[in-house]
Amino acid sequence: MIFFHSPLFFRVIVSWLYLILYTSGDTSDNRNYIEEHPAWVLIPNDICGIPRERLKPRIIGGREADLGQFPWMVRLGKYFVKHGRMHRIFTCGGALITKLYVLTAAHCGSELNIVRVGENRIGSKNCDMQGCAPKTQNIFIKNLFLSNYSTDDFRNDIMLVQLQGPVEFNDFVKPVCLPRGNLLSMNPLGKYFRIAGWGKTNSNENKISQKLMFFSGPVLNDGNCNTIFKHPMVDSQYCVGFQKGKDSCIGDSGGPMTRAVKINGKKQTYIFGIVSYGLTDCGEGPGIYTRVISFLPWILDNIKEY
Repeated sequence: MIFFHSPLFFRVIVSWLYLILYTSGDTSDNRNYIEEHPAWVLIPNDICGIPRERLKPRIIGGREADLGQFPWMVRLGKYFVKHGRMHRIFTCGGALITKLYVLTAAHCGSELNIVRVGENRIGSKNCDMQGCAPKTQNIFIKNLFLSNYSTDDFRNDIMLVQLQGPVEFNDFVKPVCLPRGNLLSMNPLGKYFRIAGWGKTNSNENKISQKLMFFSGPVLNDGNCNTIFKHPMVDSQYCVGFQKGKDSCIGDSGGPMTRAVKINGKKQTYIFGIVSYGLTDCGEGPGIYTRVISFLPWILDNIKEY
């Protein structure tokens, strides 16, 4: 079942008004609305965005994620029974933001019905020198919320996923943080962000990665994407990446674009974008990402305790 709006009509209208104000450049009232929103009490700000501690730092230039390095990463897919056998097909990535909610891309589709958390390597044990992660958790989806997604130009490519039951947090399963405070007005241009996923590592091969991979790319001026994509960018989108051979690809859709930030001496990882779309030949240029901050009022309006 898909809900295009919050159940409370008044809150929907307020959320949309603030969304219009934000994307038009007037952020002062919008920031107050976000900061004072009652839904923040449902978001675990004390533990979000903190990866599992590792024995040693990652080698510079490495692409495979360490176990627990991105504990908010989830896989979204379809569960079905065919010829008496159970099947699961995972097609998109996403980010856990609370025990009950996940952020992903709207274009991942309305047929999604299951989420898997706590996975790093597909089809093998998730172990390293420090030990093994608990068994992955598969949780059915209760509701899918969209925000006026346009299939014509892929604008508003964001989806909030409500789970049927809460995930269990551990060192390998934690939420990513939602931006607030000074991060709402941070200028991202030129800053590097991390994008992780299990998507294809070679656009010429028809298979996804069996390992969670990541790369870092900068936010570029919109002109870098406007020259290569059909639809002009809007304020609720980012143009990300520039290095040949480094890009998100098929299967990475819905995955988070994150950045670790130290605030008041505490370093946590925040989600700023969501993988939306890119070139057919992955790695040949930048891609388009949905700007999460533009949708914060809508996200907070739709988060409930149960």
